[in-house]
Amino acid sequence: MGKLFESFERLEEKRNRSIEGTGLGMPIVVKLLALMGSELKVESVYGEGSLFSFTLRQQIADDTPLGDYNAAYAKSGRHEAAKTGLYAPAAKVLVVDDNSMNLKVAKNLLKLYGISPDLVASGEEAIERIAEKSYNIVFLDHMMPVMDGIETLGKLKEMGLPGDGTAVVALTANAVAGAREAYLSAGFDDYLSKPMELNRLEDKLRKYIPAELLEKRADAESVKQAEPACTAESAPAGTDTSVESAADGNEGLTRNELLERCGVSVENGLMYCAGDDGFYTEMLTDYAGACDVKCGELESFYAAKDLEEYRVRVHGLKSVSRTIGADTIADSAKALEDAARTGDTEYIEQHHDEFIAAYRKTADDIAEALGRS
Repeated sequence: MGKLFESFERLEEKRNRSIEGTGLGMPIVVKLLALMGSELKVESVYGEGSLFSFTLRQQIADDTPLGDYNAAYAKSGRHEAAKTGLYAPAAKVLVVDDNSMNLKVAKNLLKLYGISPDLVASGEEAIERIAEKSYNIVFLDHMMPVMDGIETLGKLKEMGLPGDGTAVVALTANAVAGAREAYLSAGFDDYLSKPMELNRLEDKLRKYIPAELLEKRADAESVKQAEPACTAESAPAGTDTSVESAADGNEGLTRNELLERCGVSVENGLMYCAGDDGFYTEMLTDYAGACDVKCGELESFYAAKDLEEYRVRVHGLKSVSRTIGADTIADSAKALEDAARTGDTEYIEQHHDEFIAAYRKTADDIAEALGRS
């Protein structure tokens, strides 16, 4: 106990040789608590366990209830965005993305504004649709196999398409500094980062949908469409939302608690699904169900050393993982995407198998949380 708070002191190194660390964690915690007028207390029985505790007196930043998704959502900008009255059922919108999950997300968000978009999964299909029909906005994914968004737009320009009344907005999961300028120079009118956020989507709709296509609707209808379904944490009393998995010690945990345990941020996932718990469940189901196919594609391009196709596929996984809140998988996918872009085959060889294993594990955990396994 006397050595517990000494810097660079590790206890029972032989017994804990598999645990990495410098012995600074406890001293740092003690100093942080001291700065806040508190101290770390320890109760410990050797071989049985330890209890660490502290008490902090804090001012209240705001009155948002902790852990209440519905209350937090009601105060968020996402909720207000769907109450602003933007309603354009006559607007003609085309969404182009090779990933079915991204298309579903776009369709679900646009529905909040009364818009029923056309959805296509490739540049070739986009060209066919735009040649047949005029649109107010085309949301065109940049990173697609065979023909990417920039190539698709180039072919459209060669054909004299689209018309002057159509705005082409690039969809990208690589929203970095200078992205807007890069897309403008490539011929796009604007860009929108993925996963889509409701307030940013609405900004584009307001900017590019003609004023004469905007209609008014009652606030009650707006609220009804925007209100999130109950999540497991805030479900009505008497509702059984527990998922049992006694073998893993998860008995009695809710679906969302299981998701959080396996590294999926329910809060982030619900944010990208506009607070719609039913739709979020659908996205989780699609994500888990597509794992075998996605892994097969990655394995195939990895074996063939096709870095370009590998980059496109792992880029897509980055986007959909972020959409459901699987941020760790998304970050790992981004690292592989960057390596493929720069030709860093050594990094890919070192981390490919690890990524596939982590992705499969996350998909399996999600399936378990959904009660599918």
